[in-house]
Amino acid sequence: MFSHIFAKAAFTLAAGALMIAPLTARAQQQDTGEVTLGFDGLPDLSANVGDFGVSFTGASVLQCGSSLNCSAYPPFSGRNIIYDTPGFGGVITAVFDPTVAGNVRKVSARITGNRSITMTAFDVNKKVLGTISTGGSNYVGSGTGLPANMLLTITVPSGQLPVTSVTFHDSGNTFTIDDFTFTKGKTVMLDAGHGQIKVGNVFKYQRPATATYQLYEDNLTLDMAQSAKTELEKNYGVMMTRSGTTAPFAPANCGVPCNIDLDKRKELAEKYEVDVFVSLHTNASADKKANGAEGFYRGAGNQSSDLASRLVAGVSGAGVANRGSKAFSYRVLSTTMSNSLVEIAFHTNSQLAAGQSVTDEFRLSTASFKGSVGSAIAKAVDDFIKANP
Repeated sequence: MFSHIFAKAAFTLAAGALMIAPLTARAQQQDTGEVTLGFDGLPDLSANVGDFGVSFTGASVLQCGSSLNCSAYPPFSGRNIIYDTPGFGGVITAVFDPTVAGNVRKVSARITGNRSITMTAFDVNKKVLGTISTGGSNYVGSGTGLPANMLLTITVPSGQLPVTSVTFHDSGNTFTIDDFTFTKGKTVMLDAGHGQIKVGNVFKYQRPATATYQLYEDNLTLDMAQSAKTELEKNYGVMMTRSGTTAPFAPANCGVPCNIDLDKRKELAEKYEVDVFVSLHTNASADKKANGAEGFYRGAGNQSSDLASRLVAGVSGAGVANRGSKAFSYRVLSTTMSNSLVEIAFHTNSQLAAGQSVTDEFRLSTASFKGSVGSAIAKAVDDFIKANP
C-alpha cells in the first residue's frame, strides 16, 4: 500500500535515506496555550523536546510533490506531513516532556490512512485517557466517503492526570499525520534556594548549620521544593532549578551570594517561559527568637504580590507566624512571569519567642512540617493560577 503515500520519485530512495524534516510550530496561540506542529522546517525530527515539549518515534517526514504522493495524501497545511516509518509496526508515538509542554489536557491531529487509524492518549501510569478512530480508509480516492485529513481530538476529563503520550496505530499499514496540536498547560518552576558550592576541591554549604539540630538551609529548601513538586505535577508541568545538593550553575569558588548562579536560574525560567516562578528559602537572624514566614515579590502587573500573599498564608497555616509579604528586588526574581521568594521559617529560631510552643528550627527538623509546607506551597500556587488565568 506504500504507493498511495510515496510519490514516484521516492522509489529511488531507501526508507532510511529519506530526508527527515523536524517539527516547526506553525502557530502558537498564547491566550489558549495551543501549539500546532506542522512538520515543516529543519532536518531532524528527533530534536524537538527542548523547543516544543514533544518528541516522536516511528515517524519520518515526507514532502508534498517530492517524497509524498500529495494527490492521495494532501497535507492539511504547508507541504510536509509525518508518516509511520516501516519497522515500527504501524505505530507513531508522541511523548510529552511535561516540564516544557506543561499540563496537556487536549490533543488533536489530522489523519489520512489506508485503513482505520486509532489515536489513544495515556497518562504517566500508562492508563488510557481516551481513544478515537477515523473509522476506515480516508485517503483521496478511497471510495469510502470519509474525508482526508480527518480531525481526531481527545480531551482529558477533569480530575484525570494529564496526557504524557499519544499513539497512532493502524495494525501495520500506512498513514499520515499533519497539524499535531496540543493545549500547553501551565508550567511552574520551583527554585530550591542555595545549594553547595565547590571551594577548592571541597563542596561547602552556603549557609551554616543550625544551632540545635544541625540543619542546613541548602538541604531544607530542596526537601520542601521536592514535596511541593510531587503535589503540583498532578496538575501542572513542574521544573526544578536544582534537584541535587549543589548550586546548579555556580562555578568553583563563587562568592556567596553567587550572582552567576542566581542569574542562570532566572534565565532558565525565561528560556522555558514558565508561568510561575517560586524560590524557596529559610530565614536567618541574629535574634534567636525571630520566627515566622514572609514573602517577597518583584515587578508590577504580573500578579506577583497576590502570589506572595497566598504562599505566606499557606505556609503559616502549617504552624508558623505570618509576617506578611512585600516587594523587594531580589536578583533571582527579576523575571517577566509571576514570581515570589518565600522565607518559610527562621532556621535560626532556636529560642522560644512569646506565643511560641515550639521553635521554627524544631519544626524544620520534622518530616511532617516539611511535607505540610510542600503541600501548602502547591495549594497556594494552584489557587493563584486558578484566580489569575
